[in-house]
Amino acid sequence: MQNALETHDDTTTVYHTFFEKGHGRREVRWTLIWPLDDPAQVGFCGARTLVLTLRQFEYIAGPKKGQRSKVEAVYHASSVPIDEGHGVEYFADAVRRQWAIGGFQGSDSNGGV
Repeated sequence: MQNALETHDDTTTVYHTFFEKGHGRREVRWTLIWPLDDPAQVGFCGARTLVLTLRQFEYIAGPKKGQRSKVEAVYHASSVPIDEGHGVEYFADAVRRQWAIGGFQGSDSNGGV
């Protein structure tokens, strides 16, 4: 995926910062997106967008209070193209929903997202 990052200049990179607090920690997530001209850049047929999510936790309670985690980098490839209806906030929210499902943190009354 590094090749995909190297083939685009900074004018195609869009980012979003999100802060969330809970479970005795504060989480900061940065989401960056790049359009993909060729899905082969990331090895996924049909990929149109490369999403990079960086996140870091700061512990605000408990024995780790005041400590920060290392910055975690997670890459995602999406078949959804970047357009007026699918900007960086759309992709940031999609990643957050995916993590919520994986962590069984459903937000509606049926336990889903």
